[in-house]
Formats: sequence, C-alpha cells, structure tokens
Amino acid sequence: MSFEEYEERLGVDIDLSHEHEMDYALWGALLDELEELEKRLGQLKWKSENS
Repeated sequence: MSFEEYEERLGVDIDLSHEHEMDYALWGALLDELEELEKRLGQLKWKSENS
C-alpha cells in the first residue's frame, strides 16, 4: 500500500497503536529523506550535463 493509503487507514482500518504510529513517523521521515536525495541527485546531474 502507498504511504497515503496507510495514512488514511491509520486509526480507521489499522489500529492506532504505538507501533503503527512509529511506522508512520519513520516512513514519513524516510520519504522526506528520499525526496531530498532525489533533489540533490537531479542537481548533480544538471551540473554534470552543463559543465
């Protein structure tokens, strides 16, 4: 399932337990980190192509 689906189902279809809340927080943080790394990779590719 996607993060968005997990987010929607948390507390509804998925128990709002400490473990599930921690999974949600970690997953969100990892997605933020992935976004930042992809941004940096794009900048490096652009610099490489334009040097």
